[in-house]
Amino acid sequence: MKRFGFLAISASQYPFIFKEATPRGYVTAYVEDTWRINTFRYPSRTGFDSPPADHFIEHYIKVMEENDVATVGCREGKVHHLDYLEYFMNLMDTYKSVPKFFLGLHSSLSHNDINIVGEHDDEIVEFFEQLNAKGHMNDTMVLLMGDHGPPHSRYRNTKGGQLEETHPFIRILMPTWFSKKYPTEYRNLLDNAESGVLLTPHDLHATFLDILDDGLFEERLRIWVTKGLDAANTRARSLFSEIPKNRECKHVAIPPQTCDCIKWSSVAAEDLLIREIVGQVVAAINKFIEVVEGRCARLFLDQILSAEGTVLNKKETYRVHFSVVPSLGTFEAFTTWNKRSRKVDVDVSKIHRTNRYNNQSQCIQQTFPELINFCFCTSS
Repeated sequence: MKRFGFLAISASQYPFIFKEATPRGYVTAYVEDTWRINTFRYPSRTGFDSPPADHFIEHYIKVMEENDVATVGCREGKVHHLDYLEYFMNLMDTYKSVPKFFLGLHSSLSHNDINIVGEHDDEIVEFFEQLNAKGHMNDTMVLLMGDHGPPHSRYRNTKGGQLEETHPFIRILMPTWFSKKYPTEYRNLLDNAESGVLLTPHDLHATFLDILDDGLFEERLRIWVTKGLDAANTRARSLFSEIPKNRECKHVAIPPQTCDCIKWSSVAAEDLLIREIVGQVVAAINKFIEVVEGRCARLFLDQILSAEGTVLNKKETYRVHFSVVPSLGTFEAFTTWNKRSRKVDVDVSKIHRTNRYNNQSQCIQQTFPELINFCFCTSS
């Protein structure tokens, strides 16, 4: 399904888990505290045709932003994220005795500067203390997590930033009685967290289904394994189950370019092969942006920042990090090298820009959003 551009479909057509929760008597809420940069709008996605949950405040946020009542971070002199926390607390208070499934994405604080988040730690702590004092934590599973690390920043150009982008923080809080009533499930949850086993968002989804179905998901999983499916090859498993320690990216359909279990070896940036590979990658990017017929400037290699190599499926594989001019964009590309043809194989759409493009691609942002990471508008 196409997510953005002329052929984009409505996000309402996706099988959101809210659709599983509602028939089971749950009240649902999906809340983002921004409109222009929210998950299903940015950069030019179509959003939802109809509310995906019982409580959905996108139109309220949109009106505030369009009328300059709210900027990212503030609303009428008040820190915007406090409104967001207050809204969630009101939902919890209103539906205290009702099953509920709430999902919120809190972008306004951290989208442009991750350092701002720490300034509001006390307010986040106070929010959870209030939840606990009001008794909400006694019947609620809480997940506090990031969606990804900072993808466009100087920190992203470090090893730590590279790892954090695909390994965001997650903390799971369970009611105090859970470990006594479900000791096996609780031990599995702890073991999965502490053993270093590979976990994915699909496992979170399976965990939610496990709760919604009161364990039926795991019963289905046991049937699949009994029929001969290798447990390690099961793409989604509830975190309340024992996840195999031998799980690898290939077992759960994680592509190599986003798999951090691969062991890479550093290669000198001055290596002639690396220079040839990066040169072909830049040429592929220029070919990719030709579709806009001159609206984007031709890019030239500026500097090779780093390079790493490994062998995957008997193919020489390289991860290269480089910068180009005139945009001064920095990119990370995952490539395979064919010795016989001396050609590089790279999926340009998967090349990752590691610094901000800001307004460089404004001339094509609405019509060709798939080019925004690469285009340096000639009008710039």
